[in-house]
Amino acid sequence: MAQDRIQDCMRRCRGIANDLLNITSEMEDPTSRLMLNRAAAHVEECIKGCDMAARRVQPGYGPAGPGPGPWR
Repeated sequence: MAQDRIQDCMRRCRGIANDLLNITSEMEDPTSRLMLNRAAAHVEECIKGCDMAARRVQPGYGPAGPGPGPWR
C-alpha cells in the first residue's frame, strides 16, 4: 500500500536527518556545521511533505474529506 511505503521512507529519512545532526555535532568547521544543519532541515521539510501525502492516501480521504490543506 502507498501509505506504508511513504511511512517507511519517512522513517529512513528521519534516520538520515538524525545522522546529519550527529555528524554536525562532531564538526569543528563552522561552515561545515552550517551546511549539515541546512541539509538536515531540508530532509525534515521533505518528511513534512511526505506526511501530508500519506494523509491524503488514507482511506476515506477525498473531496469531502478533511479540511483543505496547503496543497489542495
